[in-house]
Amino acid sequence: SLQAEKNAGVREKGKSIPKRYREPGALAEAIEKARKKHQKMQAAWEQAREQRQETDKRAAAFEKQTEVLRKERDKALVADSKKAEEFAGRLAKAGFRDEGEYHEARLERDEMDGLDRQVQDYRASLKASRQRTRRARSAIENLQRPDLEAVERAWEQVKAELATATDERGAQRSRDQELVAKLNSLARRHGEIEKLDQQYVVVGELAEVACDRAMTFERFVLAALLDEVLIAASQRLWVMSNQRFQLRRDEGQRDRRRAGGLDLVVFDSHTGQERSVRSLSGGEGFLASLSLALGLADVVQAHAGGIRLDTMFIDEGFGSLDPEALDHAFQTLVDINAEGRLVGVISHVPDLAERIDARLEIVPGIRGSTTKFVL
Repeated sequence: SLQAEKNAGVREKGKSIPKRYREPGALAEAIEKARKKHQKMQAAWEQAREQRQETDKRAAAFEKQTEVLRKERDKALVADSKKAEEFAGRLAKAGFRDEGEYHEARLERDEMDGLDRQVQDYRASLKASRQRTRRARSAIENLQRPDLEAVERAWEQVKAELATATDERGAQRSRDQELVAKLNSLARRHGEIEKLDQQYVVVGELAEVACDRAMTFERFVLAALLDEVLIAASQRLWVMSNQRFQLRRDEGQRDRRRAGGLDLVVFDSHTGQERSVRSLSGGEGFLASLSLALGLADVVQAHAGGIRLDTMFIDEGFGSLDPEALDHAFQTLVDINAEGRLVGVISHVPDLAERIDARLEIVPGIRGSTTKFVL
């Protein structure tokens, strides 16, 4: 009958339903479990995106601070150059050919004190002479008048000598004041230079080291960070390549006309030599790229003040691996997952899909693709 045929059709369709979903409520429970897992994965993705935004903000702040320091350094260098030109102009205006001539003409305090003592001695001598003159006049008052013209000439000579000494003393005082002002200016300039030296001594030394290696300071800093990433990446690649490859930074001699210091080479334990990363095969290149990504995540996590990178996604590349390399790569991902991180893999390789317990499969069809969770 028609009802029997319907019942038979229902029973036939029921056989296509997995056994674990035939019990009442089992399907709803599986859907709810999948929804919770999706919500957890969504929350983890949101957290990773917020962490990425925070990292970008910090990087922008560091770059802005570096630019401010660079501008301050340039201003200080310009100010120092202007002060040097101003000092040279003052030396020229004062009649000195160079700074060495100025130092040769400068009198020490002891020399100026000696000149002052000479002037004081001269004044004392002049005073005593005047006193003797008065006594002599008193003594010869009733005597025959002497040759006054000769005395006047002598007196004029003494006055001329006194005037000359007075002028010299005034000139010496002016020169002394000018020298003191220049010394004070030099002392202030010396203090400013010492402050600038203390402020830029570390940056200057680092810049000199970077220049010795034909690198800019920025590339020198990036090279130091890259070395950390390569150490972590090589540990992963050494395992995934079955103890064959290690990544290193190329420190060989290069054309100094182009920027260098960030090129990579691979050490091959089979040959005991380094070679370009471009010589790696497709599968070897994928393992190297995966190792760099994992090494970068480890270094970023180590420098992020305790922040963990709990989620990562890997898109394709597994199809270029031979079975042994695929085993090593997958074991590395399993070890990362065992550390508490969520590892997502996008792949069409059947052997890899069979090893993943929880996956979202996309099934193509004539009316479009459908998705289903396989747990």
